[in-house]
Amino acid sequence: QVDVDEFERGCRQAAVEEDEEKQLELYLKAVQLFEDDFLKKLSSEIWVVPIAVYYHRMYMDALMKLFPELEARGRFRELAELALTAIALEPYQEEFYQYRMKGLTGLGQQKQAVTVYEDLCNLMLNEFGTIPSEETRLVYRKALQVIDHHTLYLDAIRIYDPGKGNVDVDNAHKVDREYAPYYSCMKDLVLDAAEVAGTD
Repeated sequence: QVDVDEFERGCRQAAVEEDEEKQLELYLKAVQLFEDDFLKKLSSEIWVVPIAVYYHRMYMDALMKLFPELEARGRFRELAELALTAIALEPYQEEFYQYRMKGLTGLGQQKQAVTVYEDLCNLMLNEFGTIPSEETRLVYRKALQVIDHHTLYLDAIRIYDPGKGNVDVDNAHKVDREYAPYYSCMKDLVLDAAEVAGTD
């Protein structure tokens, strides 16, 4: 059972704390009091839905204060775990996936970070017909850089037809707009052959 008063008190104390280290620990202590079941129980009663929304927002705000600080301090395990919790609560919040990938990459779990990106790609394509933002794709590429470059080659995707004027893969998806999001997402899942040319 969550002590909502203690949770709220902790968040408010953290918000006004001027010492960054103390503020970080206060936020961590507060979010550790929080449980997803608490929101679900509140949401089951219509009259308390506004209360559930209030605490949900407070929890998310606390996480968004924590994420950059944990990243800056190299506390990647806590970052990855808290980001996973945030994704479970708000699966369409793209920024949470970024921090999950950053945490996993910092722990040396690059392949798991790539899987997070693939899951996000599938979610966005299926639900919205779009792809992750460039910012998210940059986080993904950083994780991908340390994985065996020999396993992935953009040049191996022969979905373009030079005979139709598509002389390079970057323009391939323009032939059929319907497949543009799928092509763009697929492109992120591989590396340009030029990037690994000449490597051992």
